[in-house]
Amino acid sequence: MGRWPTGCGNGGQCLADLLVRPGHSVRCRQRSAPRCRSQTPGHQSRPYLDSGGACLMAALRLLLGIDYGTKQIGVAVGQAITGQARELCTLKAQNGVPDWDKVQALINEWKPDAIVVGLPLNMDGTPSEMSARAEKFSRKLNGRFGVTVYTHDERLTTFEAKGERIARGGQKGSYRDNPVDAIAAALLLQGWLDEHPELLNV
Repeated sequence: MGRWPTGCGNGGQCLADLLVRPGHSVRCRQRSAPRCRSQTPGHQSRPYLDSGGACLMAALRLLLGIDYGTKQIGVAVGQAITGQARELCTLKAQNGVPDWDKVQALINEWKPDAIVVGLPLNMDGTPSEMSARAEKFSRKLNGRFGVTVYTHDERLTTFEAKGERIARGGQKGSYRDNPVDAIAAALLLQGWLDEHPELLNV
């Protein structure tokens, strides 16, 4: 599955200095951090770059997962050493824009080594309007906080999150009043961790 780092890893060229889109580039905000070279292409439907090695992965310990939405943004936390993720909280958003002070507070509290943002691709794997907005949000996270950001295919995670809520005893009230976004964030982060079992051996 495609994912793309926008921060820096260990050794080599800064990942954020590489092309993010054809004809565009992002400069690294973490000049004091060790750096890692990207080696292999990511998902073909999204022209981002994969880390392609263990140098960046070796630095990952704690991660935040984000289920991006225009009205609500789910947040989850996961540990590479256990390979487990759990829901954390849900942030309110206005047309996809969160309270950045609350995002800053979360990052200050948890000090994640990386953030995984869900990409709501179309069912055929092509980019959607929302996946484009999620990509833009990911770049803003990197630009504001200098943290490594990956994206992960989150197709069907909201559907699975609703099923998880039902399995836990059912939905009480509307999904607006009792959102499942944090559960969806945990599911997508768990999916990302499951795709990187090498982290368990670091």
